[in-house]
Amino acid sequence: MIEGKAVPLIFIVIVLLMSFLRPVQTQDSTSPNKTNWDVPDRAYTFDFPHDKILLKDQMVAAVLRQLTFCKRRLDGHSVLLGSCARHDCENRINLFVGYIIEAGEKYNLNPWMLAAMAYNESRFNPFAVGIVHERGIFQMNPASKRGKKTRFVQDAVYRRSCKNIPGNCQEDLVNLAAEHIRSAIDKCGGSWVGGLSMYNGGTCGIRAKYVYKTRKVWKALEKESSPKLPWCDRPRDL
Repeated sequence: MIEGKAVPLIFIVIVLLMSFLRPVQTQDSTSPNKTNWDVPDRAYTFDFPHDKILLKDQMVAAVLRQLTFCKRRLDGHSVLLGSCARHDCENRINLFVGYIIEAGEKYNLNPWMLAAMAYNESRFNPFAVGIVHERGIFQMNPASKRGKKTRFVQDAVYRRSCKNIPGNCQEDLVNLAAEHIRSAIDKCGGSWVGGLSMYNGGTCGIRAKYVYKTRKVWKALEKESSPKLPWCDRPRDL
């Protein structure tokens, strides 16, 4: 009798252990709507101002700050480890942001979101190269439909010549990337979450890491546009 009762008891213990060891699913992999985001998902738009000079100045300042890397010392001061501005890239960032604002307005996309994507994809380095030879500030895949018709992505000689051209031949690439993102959002029912997932992974199913990373930088850039935020200390403190 004792041995007969031991069998179901062991079975119950195994079932309980399996329930504890089962991985917890924090995201629904197929439906962007089932994730709570801090901005509206569907039909999310951006109201572009009539005068875009202030918006551009804010975005350029935010990107330059995001590209400034500091380290806090024990005495509480932050020292500058590296900065885009130290490599004379301010003019380049100014042009890139202008392209992003124009493309954002043309395709009804939030320019802060586009800037966050460019930051994550390449740190705004037009000559960054991805693991499958993606190119440009939005890392256009050379095997993709749009990548195949993008000269900057396909033509190495042309790409080298772009190093001496203001804007580094990125205007067309930014427009193609924005067109791709708009198309992806539309295919995913107007969901920017699904659209970013499709841009990164080819489907509307949530690519949580990519979406969260983009939204994190997006929020940081909007915050960095405030003139009250301090820069880290100058290089003399190094």
